Amino acid sequence: MVVEKSGYGLSDWSRDSRDVDTMLTESRAALKAAGLSGPYVLLPHSMSGLEALRWAQKYPDEVAGIVGLDMATPLAYKTRNLVPPAFVTALLGRLCRLGLPRLVPALTADQSPAIKIGQLRGKDKQIYREFFYRNYMDPDIQREINTVMSNAAKVASCAIPTVKMLLLVSNGKGTGYKRDEWRDLQRSFQAQQGNAQIRYFEAPHYLHDYLPEQIAQEIMSFLCE
Repeated sequence: MVVEKSGYGLSDWSRDSRDVDTMLTESRAALKAAGLSGPYVLLPHSMSGLEALRWAQKYPDEVAGIVGLDMATPLAYKTRNLVPPAFVTALLGRLCRLGLPRLVPALTADQSPAIKIGQLRGKDKQIYREFFYRNYMDPDIQREINTVMSNAAKVASCAIPTVKMLLLVSNGKGTGYKRDEWRDLQRSFQAQQGNAQIRYFEAPHYLHDYLPEQIAQEIMSFLCE
């Protein structure tokens, strides 16, 4: 099941705080409303890794495992400031709300990996574009980006959860880090965590778009262990 956080996909904008505990509360409420209960295997991508780690910290009985899709850890944000200035995200959001990206899809929506590498075609591609124009740098995503440093610090202030993990790691492109730097961060986290497997892929940050079959196979193997 995919839980689309506020501001993503089909979800509305909540305009609430994007503190990691608030986002976690919303995700747990969505699963409960859908009639689902844990334990879960979480599949976070990028900065959602912070929420997954927080979930395992606060509710360990609900988390059976974590598969990190090139997920960020607190160390990634401590090592380097990856957050753009708030005025930049606000400006991008404003331009999108005005509809300007719709005039140049080849430079905006079509640069998204899912479209750029040909995973989506026809009607699916058009639907994806519509969601891009609706959600890109919307208020909730802006707040999540602007809060990510404090969220990383909050997660880092507690012990790393020892739940079983699988780290699917990219070549660093799209993360703000060079290949070896990004992989060193992931290896450092693996060593600290003590219960994680790691797999490397020569593909950018959106691994699931570039290598969907391989990523699915790794996930299924992990689930069957």
